[in-house]
Amino acid sequence: MAKRHPLLIGLVFVFALFLAAAPFFFGVERSPYTEALTLYDRLCLAADSGDVAAFRSGLSARFGSAGQLDAALLMSRLKCVNRMKCRTTFEPIPGRAWGANRSYTLTLFPKSGKDAIRMNFTMENEVLKWSP
Repeated sequence: MAKRHPLLIGLVFVFALFLAAAPFFFGVERSPYTEALTLYDRLCLAADSGDVAAFRSGLSARFGSAGQLDAALLMSRLKCVNRMKCRTTFEPIPGRAWGANRSYTLTLFPKSGKDAIRMNFTMENEVLKWSP
């Protein structure tokens, strides 16, 4: 039985530790893209069910204090499509991509050829909110 070099054993051990810890390193990193898609789904679900309180919880602070009538108007104007049948893009808004109030634009392109749906999202207190 041949003996392995200690440096090789050390390298394999360090790599194994990295592989064991990788889910913890990458599991806590949040993606604003997935958060925006999830928020879009929540807003559409609230609009379909008529739940104004749930709808208002996804609005930016500028619009979160809007009354029931304003929220109902926004709910009626929200265009909801099946995301599985859309191509999406997610881009930072130039000049507002860094800092506490980062802003992004989510664009949904329906395959049916309808007009693209563009929505702006703002990061407020580390929570993504829709900014209509």
